Amino acid sequence: MPLPKEISFSLEGEPVVPPLPEAVKRKRKPSEEDSRVFGPQWSGTFRLRWPTIADTIQIPAQVTAYLEGLGVQSPSQVPIMAYQLVHSLIFFEVLALDKPTWFTREAADTAEAETAFVRAFQIATMKMEEAKKKADENGGAT
Repeated sequence: MPLPKEISFSLEGEPVVPPLPEAVKRKRKPSEEDSRVFGPQWSGTFRLRWPTIADTIQIPAQVTAYLEGLGVQSPSQVPIMAYQLVHSLIFFEVLALDKPTWFTREAADTAEAETAFVRAFQIATMKMEEAKKKADENGGAT
């Protein structure tokens, strides 16, 4: 089965907290936080083209270059949330064919927006990994 040329998804209705692995679920009680989903203010479709090898090299290089442009000597010096936001923005700037209007560098910086940006990136990469696995199970990617 060949890899898809595009993937698409919406954040609306997706869990705010990523699903926990079964081993973790068995060790802790579910919380109210685990059941929250993104509401209609996070509607809209992300549509991404499949990344090339060049994209896989370019995206982290652009993240580093962006942070260095801000005077950061090493990405490891940046708070993890700031790094994840930069990575998410650049990932979608490189690969998105279409994205919701709320997904922009000019969005108001709220905890919910930060979570939405990072979860969108997580869901996109999860969908890509699922597609790779499916292609491998069916005779490899072409």
